[in-house]
Amino acid sequence: MGLFRNGGEEGSIIFATSSQKKFRLGDLLRNDGIISDDQAKECFEKSQQLGEIIGKVMVTEGLMNQEMLDKYSLLQVENILYEPLMQVKTINKI
Repeated sequence: MGLFRNGGEEGSIIFATSSQKKFRLGDLLRNDGIISDDQAKECFEKSQQLGEIIGKVMVTEGLMNQEMLDKYSLLQVENILYEPLMQVKTINKI
């Protein structure tokens, strides 16, 4: 997991990464029925070709608007941060 802050330690969290597939933006959108598997694959390939983040490609392609991207990006960050905390909580109960 990677965590990046805006403005250093005192700033807001602006970006978090995870290698777990369940936290990827495309998977969150597919699970909610916003995009299809084919659309996710096409956007991923296009993002690789253009060197752009996949969310920006999805907005450009008209699959979502900026407000939706912001909402799902926040959900993605929350999920990435929440999962390790739940694992620690479970371990402490043992």
